[in-house]
Amino acid sequence: MRRRNQRVIWLAGTTLLFSAFSFAAGFGVRGLASLVTSRRLRPGGVAAAMAAKFPRLASAAPGAGEPDLRPAELYKDVYNKLHLFYVDPLPSDTQLAEGSVEQMLAELKDPNTRIVSAREWSAIQDLEKGDLHGLGAVLTVKTFTDPSVPAPKPAPGTQPMPHGAPGPNQERNITIVSVLPGSVAEKAGLQPGDRITYLDGHWIAPIHLSFRELFSLEDDLGPQDGRPIPADDLPQTTPGEKEERQKQRRHDEEVRRKWIASTEMSAALDTLQAGKPGEHELTVIRAGEAAPRKIKVTLADGHTNLFAARKINPSTGYVRLGAITPATVKEADRAFADFAKSGVSNLVLDLRESPGGSIDRVREIVGAIDPGALVLVSRERDASRKLTDRKVTAPRGAPRLHPSAISVLVDKGTAGSSEVLAAALRDDLGARLVGDTTFGDGTAQDFITLPDGTAVSITHAHMLTPKGVDFEGKGLKPDLPGGPGDAGIDAAVRALSPARSAARGRR
Repeated sequence: MRRRNQRVIWLAGTTLLFSAFSFAAGFGVRGLASLVTSRRLRPGGVAAAMAAKFPRLASAAPGAGEPDLRPAELYKDVYNKLHLFYVDPLPSDTQLAEGSVEQMLAELKDPNTRIVSAREWSAIQDLEKGDLHGLGAVLTVKTFTDPSVPAPKPAPGTQPMPHGAPGPNQERNITIVSVLPGSVAEKAGLQPGDRITYLDGHWIAPIHLSFRELFSLEDDLGPQDGRPIPADDLPQTTPGEKEERQKQRRHDEEVRRKWIASTEMSAALDTLQAGKPGEHELTVIRAGEAAPRKIKVTLADGHTNLFAARKINPSTGYVRLGAITPATVKEADRAFADFAKSGVSNLVLDLRESPGGSIDRVREIVGAIDPGALVLVSRERDASRKLTDRKVTAPRGAPRLHPSAISVLVDKGTAGSSEVLAAALRDDLGARLVGDTTFGDGTAQDFITLPDGTAVSITHAHMLTPKGVDFEGKGLKPDLPGGPGDAGIDAAVRALSPARSAARGRR
C-alpha cells in the first residue's frame, strides 16, 4: 500500500507540475524571453554540435489578453496541501520538476527538444576546444521506425500510447553523429549512425519513467499493477480470444519488466559523454546488420585536433574542419590567405566526421570564398507564429581565396551545419561532394541555460539548402564516391572541377 501511495503522490505532483509548466508555456513566451535572454548562449562551435543556431526567441503575439492564472493557483494550492497532510515522504521537488518538464517536451515528438544535463552540457562545450570526455563522440537522440512492425490500434480496454511517446513500432535511441579522431569511440570501432540501445545490460528508456507510469499497461483483466477484475465479471471469450489475450499479457509483462530494469536516457547520456573513466558494455544496432553488437569501451578523457591545413600540390590546398568552431574558422581564414599568396587555385575541404557548429561561423567560411552567397534557407516561426522562409547569406567583403575548383569530402559523420556548408558550396559554386551520404541533421536548435546549470535544447528551424532541399533524415548524396583517409583525398583531387564564374559577379 505504501508503494502504491508513493506512486500516486508522485504522479499527482508530476501531473500538477506538468500543468504549471504548460501554463508557463502559454503565458510565455514574452515573459520567458525577458527571463532567459541574459542566459542565452551565443552561437558558437560544437556547443551547437547537432545543429546551427540563430539568436532568436519568439515573443507573445501583440495584443494578447491577460493570462488565466487559475492553473498556477490550483497547482500552488494542492502542492501546499500535499506538504501539509501527506503521510509518507514526498519525492524531491527536483524529481517532480524534471519528470514534468520531460513530459511537456515529449508531447512535441521531437527528440532534439529536450533537457540537457549540466554535465552533458559542459562536455558539449568542451568539444569546442577539442577536449574529449567519455566516448569522445557527438551524440544525438533520434526516433527510428521499424517498417516491419505495423503501428497497432489500441486494444479494447487498454490505454492509448501518449502523444509524446514513441509508438509500438518506434523507438528513440542515442545515436552517434560523429566519431572524433583519437577518441574512445574510434578505438572501439563505433561509426556514425550506430544506435546505442543498452548500457551495461540495461535498456535505455526513451522517456522519463514517471511519464510511462502515467499510462500503465492495462487490459480487460484490469490494471496490471492493481487488483484484477473478479472472474464472474470477465467478458465471455472464445478459446482463440483467450489465447490471444494471454499472449498479449505475456508481451505486456515483458515490456513492464524491461521498463523496471531500464536506465533513463538522460543518465545514459551523462555517462557516455561526461561520465567517470571506466569500463562499460554497449549494445549497438548498426544499419545492415541482423543482430546487435556487444561492444566493450573504457571511457576516458583526451584531446583531438579539430583543424589541419596543407598544400597537396603547388596548385591545390587542403583544409580539414573537424568541427566548425570560432577557433577552426580563424585557422581556416588564415590558411585561405596563405594559399592565395602562394598561388593555390584549387581547394579540397574535408568535412568528414564533422558535426558542424554555428551557422554564423559557416557564413564566415562561405564569405571567405564567395562573399554574399546564399548559405541556406531557414524555415522558422516569426513572432506571430507564422511559418516563414528566411534567407541566410554570407557576409560581403574581400574574399580570402578565389578557388577555381572546389571539392568537399563528406561521409556519414558530416552533420548539421557542416552539411549546410557542403550544400552551399555545391549550390553556389558547383563544388563536387565526394564520399558517402551525409548524416541528415537538417534542424537547428537553440540551447538556453537554466539557473541550475542545465540547458534546454529547442528546435527552432528547419535548414534547407540554397536550392530549397530539405535534407533532414535523408542527408546529402555525394556526386562521386570517395574512400577512407588519404584515398578519399586522392579521390577529391581527381574530382576537382572549375567553380562557377557566375557567382563571382556578386563580388
